[in-house]
Amino acid sequence: MRYNKKMWLVAYDLKTEQMKGLTEKQKLWLANQRYKIWLKLRFKYNCVPLQKSLWLLRDESLRDELAKKIEKWKAEYKAKGFDVLFEIFPIATTEVGYKTFKDFEFDFLMEWLASIERSLDKQKEKSKPSYRVLLNIKKKLELIEMILDEDFKDDKRYNEASDTIMILQDKLGELEWRK
Repeated sequence: MRYNKKMWLVAYDLKTEQMKGLTEKQKLWLANQRYKIWLKLRFKYNCVPLQKSLWLLRDESLRDELAKKIEKWKAEYKAKGFDVLFEIFPIATTEVGYKTFKDFEFDFLMEWLASIERSLDKQKEKSKPSYRVLLNIKKKLELIEMILDEDFKDDKRYNEASDTIMILQDKLGELEWRK
């Protein structure tokens, strides 16, 4: 068996504002930091979320630059008194393993869509949906659609996910109309 495929993963355990005993200032800093890192991983470093704290680095040429940035982020957390796990590591795999990993990525996207649907259903129960929640959902749907177009355009499952996004966008539109 030949392990001729190498993938780079980014793993982290970022502290959240849900920790007990934090001041409001600490909670705000943690929320902003986590959001900033999420945006950088996704858009600047072209990473794809696989799980809550595991990302696939799709462009290996960005690995060294990202490693330097991760060291900076670790220092920022340490300066605020927080320990954080944040690493990039390689996985050598076969073609079959790579395909399985792509299945894993697709399953994550479908779970994310299901989570969005639950959020939309909660908003539907309210007399006045939250503008902020709806805007957040809209951005998530755009992001998922972009990931699908980049990674799964030629995949037979693409239509299933695309149809789900259209249904969720319709639900979102109905709620936006009500606000």
